[in-house]
Amino acid sequence: MQYKTLGTNGPVVSAVGLGCMSMSGNYEAERDDIQSMQTILGTYKLGVNFFDTADVYGNGRNETLVGQALHNELQKNREKIIIATKCGFVLNPENGLYLKLDLSAKYIKAACEASLKRLQLDYIDVYYLHRPPAKNQFEESLQALVELLTENKIRYVGLSEATAENIRMAHTYFANAGFPDKLVAIQSEFSLLTQDPLQNDVLATCDELGISFVPYSPLSRALLAPANKINVDYSFDEGDFRAFLPRFQGENFKSNLAMRDELVKLAETKNCSLPQLALAWIIAQGKSVIPIPGSRQLKHITDNIGAINVVLTQQDLAAINNIVGNGGKGLRYSKEMLEMQNIEH
Repeated sequence: MQYKTLGTNGPVVSAVGLGCMSMSGNYEAERDDIQSMQTILGTYKLGVNFFDTADVYGNGRNETLVGQALHNELQKNREKIIIATKCGFVLNPENGLYLKLDLSAKYIKAACEASLKRLQLDYIDVYYLHRPPAKNQFEESLQALVELLTENKIRYVGLSEATAENIRMAHTYFANAGFPDKLVAIQSEFSLLTQDPLQNDVLATCDELGISFVPYSPLSRALLAPANKINVDYSFDEGDFRAFLPRFQGENFKSNLAMRDELVKLAETKNCSLPQLALAWIIAQGKSVIPIPGSRQLKHITDNIGAINVVLTQQDLAAINNIVGNGGKGLRYSKEMLEMQNIEH
């Protein structure tokens, strides 16, 4: 395994982390907590020490799962295991569906306390705001994080789906508050089919300020997973929110699958898998880019880790660009979802 420093002076993390969201029923309806815990522990034994969860995944179940799976190892090697979680989304208690975004100081602090209990931790390594706050609430949200840092309930902070302007404002705020190196990570969707961070200066801003960039959904919500998993006749389980994403609908879906099939051919010439090719492309975008692909199966995680050994030449990068251009067809979220999540792009 290769390791990188998160941010300028943050914790040392594996060059590929593990996103745990899919283990709690956010895609396929079926859940197998025992298998998932075995997968998380097996991933750690492979050298991965960077685990990503959120309080909204499975309505808290995912944090509990991660905490239970790593409990014994955390007792032995707490400093070597980096747990990241997030706050901000509020679910409807009646049906578990998205209700609103709450990034008030009161909510952030209460959410942090709840996450600590579920994870069975004394502190959270990296605590993200799951989405950017509204402009008139931004300072309130950042101040809440400063107070959590002061109370040693979190060690480092991150933002998810932040704009370049958000990142600069937060970087300055933490520096002025006496925590200049605590903003260590920006997490956004980034993949061969979602290249927004390259086009909206987010990745460039992270490089400039010494902040790591942590792509979620680096395999495009399994579109770039093994080619036989999703095809044009794929039937999404009830509750699988991909069915509502424009990228997985109609002609957009067919076009994206066609791109996928061309990428499979290119991966074969490199003697690597499609996920390895996709992850290697992401890693090649910057020294501090640390993807967090998710899977419930250890064999897929083992394959994903192999991406760190795939070297892409300029010719390879050009060939990839010829296939995908500036990204996939269709929005990654519906317009309504983008608005509800306060995402500007």
